[in-house]
Amino acid sequence: MKFLILIVFLNGCASIGTYKTTSYEEDDYTKVSIDKILENPNLYHEKKIELNGYFFYGLEEAAITNDKSSSVKQRIWIDFDYKKNLLDNNNNELFAKNKLLDCSNKKIKIKGVFSKENKGHLGIYIGALTNITYFGDEK
Repeated sequence: MKFLILIVFLNGCASIGTYKTTSYEEDDYTKVSIDKILENPNLYHEKKIELNGYFFYGLEEAAITNDKSSSVKQRIWIDFDYKKNLLDNNNNELFAKNKLLDCSNKKIKIKGVFSKENKGHLGIYIGALTNITYFGDEK
């Protein structure tokens, strides 16, 4: 039993790693809190931003938020382009082998373009992060 608990604990603490597109450039993004976007999504519309928060991924959900217990209205939809490769340093793809499911409920850093017009699945999110170029551990 202790061995099983240790495996679950170690799996939960595993590093996500860092995944980037080939066109990613570090200095193009402004770090913004999710709260600031919730307060005024118009201010960040079509801007390149960096977000840090809890990532949720599953059936009909891909979102980031400040708090694990937040409502959908306090989450930002992550509009992944599954045709655009996000690769780690060993050229492993983020979208391969259920990696996104492994990242669910963990803190991440993600970079892309915010859209107040894209409301995500069923149109229930405050907006969406599109054109994702970076996905990784929150640091």
